[in-house]
Amino acid sequence: MLPAEAIRLDINVPIKMRDGTVLYADVWRPDKSGKHPAILTRTPYNKNLQFPTRAGYMNPQRIARAGYAVVIQDVRGTGDSEGQAFFWKQEVEDGYDAVEGVAALSWCDGNIGMYGFSYFGYTQLAAAVAQPPHLKAICPGMTLYIPRSFPYSLKGDAFKHQVHLSWCLGRTLGELMRRSLPPQEMMANLKRIIALTDAIKEQVKILPVKDAPAAKLVDEFGMMPAFRDVVTHNDKEYWNQAAEALNMDEIDIPVFSFAGWYDTEMTPGVLANYRKLEDRKADKLPANRLLIGPWIHSADMLNVVGQLDFGLASSGVMADITGQHLRWFDRWLKSKENGVDKDPPVRIFVMGANTWRDEGEWPLSRTKYRKYYLHSGGQANTRDGNGALGTSLPGDEQPDSYLYDPRNPVPSNEMGMGAFDQRAVESRPDVLAYTTPTLEKDLEVTGPVRLKIYAATSAVDTDFTGKMVDVWPDSAAYNVAEGIVRARFRRSADDPELLRPEEVYEYDIDLGGTSNVFKAGHRIRLEISSSNFPKWARNLNTGANPGEDASPRVAAQTVYHDQKRASHIVLPVIPA
Repeated sequence: MLPAEAIRLDINVPIKMRDGTVLYADVWRPDKSGKHPAILTRTPYNKNLQFPTRAGYMNPQRIARAGYAVVIQDVRGTGDSEGQAFFWKQEVEDGYDAVEGVAALSWCDGNIGMYGFSYFGYTQLAAAVAQPPHLKAICPGMTLYIPRSFPYSLKGDAFKHQVHLSWCLGRTLGELMRRSLPPQEMMANLKRIIALTDAIKEQVKILPVKDAPAAKLVDEFGMMPAFRDVVTHNDKEYWNQAAEALNMDEIDIPVFSFAGWYDTEMTPGVLANYRKLEDRKADKLPANRLLIGPWIHSADMLNVVGQLDFGLASSGVMADITGQHLRWFDRWLKSKENGVDKDPPVRIFVMGANTWRDEGEWPLSRTKYRKYYLHSGGQANTRDGNGALGTSLPGDEQPDSYLYDPRNPVPSNEMGMGAFDQRAVESRPDVLAYTTPTLEKDLEVTGPVRLKIYAATSAVDTDFTGKMVDVWPDSAAYNVAEGIVRARFRRSADDPELLRPEEVYEYDIDLGGTSNVFKAGHRIRLEISSSNFPKWARNLNTGANPGEDASPRVAAQTVYHDQKRASHIVLPVIPA
């Protein structure tokens, strides 16, 4: 390793794109003669604001001390870079040009990798799809290959309300900092952005969604694609024009992906990425690795996730994400035979047991998929109702019902991520709760979790939500996995069909992937409702465009669990 004083920093290194637009990068590199491999990261968040003090796995100094040049580039139309930003759409061609531009710099030996998470991760996949000849390996974290799934669910049906609006407000701040405005005007706009950001929980309540002051401010600053277009269009035709899904079949270099179980916005996409690449690996992908910890969507990857502490070993620092990345790049950029290509391809953190474990595939081949059926005496409302969850088929049972009022939705956890006690939510009459008996021995659930329910509604469109919960001996109830389905998109996000009121339909709800040991003495609970707000935008039950609708209606919901309509959750159980 090189000492700290042996690093140099080059500010605003220009790299020209094919259309003549110049993007600028800061470069941390060994201060010695000779050529070095480069690790590129491309950010929409302004390199000047984020990286000088960036700690954790994205710290460029540690990577530079390991003998790499770290290139931190502002993507088109952000930070110091020229041009107009059009998020997602621009990154394939610009990614190719950025990689090849770095390869042409005098100190570069022609071997280039990429790293970073979230949008940084997307820029890696976009560049890899373009196949620049000097790109040798990537490490995308907490990201996905479908631009439509950044503001919407992986299926494309439900809008990620608070998270996406907060993200857009952050981008307006970055755009403001780019502008050469008189100090008084700059300060006035800064105050507007800060005030709306601070009031985000009030902003997301405003209807219609597209007309909230925060939404108008975002579009006023010229973000592309426009927020009001995004929130009123989740159709395939719009997204094919705005930013098509990346063709993962074009990736032919080693990929090391990482994610967090409580990053419920992105981890379903990461798992989809991995499976796509596994199919590609059989053809010509050299290596495909997956790492998942208990984290939320954050570069800090802390061991405390919401209200639960999974132990120091679970943190990104103790797991040494940077060190694992360096081993990956040493193998593929420096050709070191360090055995990284022979490591088990999957490494997961098993919550509850609070331990790391290596696996040979995802989902695990030894999984036993077990159905747990809903039961009740017709009063499963609240955790004190008579809802039960068990492996026996239901008999002639009464359905459960509740009223869903969009004006009083079931509240999300903080930003919709992290483990939080759900008892307050479970005290609501519009939440159905089905609970197993106390477990006599540990039960490990690792893999994709799916919920199938048979339900009717008085509305022409509505939502149904599912949440799997770990109930502790003291009755604290922590969320483990969750999902949503928008009824009109029950078949496909690209094949909407309104409902016939009071008719019973079958709904499949993807609760995402997880790895959790439900300990002996605990219970497993399933919550069913029709909102999880503001994580997901409310369905107003009218069938109108959800981004333009401003007239909420109450919907009467009925969930069936009988011999012919056996609603159930499918748990991926790992044998002891």
